[in-house]
Amino acid sequence: MNDASIRRLLRGIDGLLPESPTFRVLAGQRVSGKFYGATITSALQTLRDPLSGEVLAHEALARSYSATGTGLSPWGLFADASSDEHLIALDRLCRTVHALNFRVSGLSEAGGKLVLNVHERLLHAVLAGHGAFFRRVLGLIDVSPARIVIDVPLLRSSEVCWLKGVVESYRRAGFEVAVEAASAVQAKLFATLVRPDWIRLRSALVAAETVAELHSLGSRVVATRVETALAHSHSVAAGVDLVQGFHYDTPSEVF
Repeated sequence: MNDASIRRLLRGIDGLLPESPTFRVLAGQRVSGKFYGATITSALQTLRDPLSGEVLAHEALARSYSATGTGLSPWGLFADASSDEHLIALDRLCRTVHALNFRVSGLSEAGGKLVLNVHERLLHAVLAGHGAFFRRVLGLIDVSPARIVIDVPLLRSSEVCWLKGVVESYRRAGFEVAVEAASAVQAKLFATLVRPDWIRLRSALVAAETVAELHSLGSRVVATRVETALAHSHSVAAGVDLVQGFHYDTPSEVF
């Protein structure tokens, strides 16, 4: 997209978030958004086919900077959110910026998916209709919800019934859903009772038996934190569907 096209796109969405009324085009056709004193933009890390190395998806991670150029932790911003309303606004802003960057970079036309994290506090603060607001955002920028995977953070096994409702809500809005699991046992519990599209497990936790069982329950398996050639070989042998980690690349603001 050229600069004029990007600016028309931004005018269509500008003001959708009252707490963050301005989006900007940065050098290299990246989009940023303002949240109080911080500028927030995107870094992307690939998720790859473990055998061919083909890029099948990108996970978007927030990067934020102060007016002086000093790097700020996005999670610090989340921790400092003074109310659920502020946190919801920040979380929505991050996902909107990521979706805009997915669109203006041309990645939305390349066939892969965009993985977007949601904050646990947002999941609890929004009582119903998870995904409805973001579906509206995507409609304004011509990105299909089917191209988006909502990544639910690591939760307690005792929250499985509530999590099932959250996953179903996002699915009704047209999104795929990934769930983080802390162990093979938890992964099997989530796959059985929640039935997410993707389950994300650290590479050290994947095993062929576990992956086969998760596949039989309808979930794709992502091996995360693949940092070494040995971890890559282990993940390939286990039969996972996607791999992600520093062995392949680091999150980049150049895309």
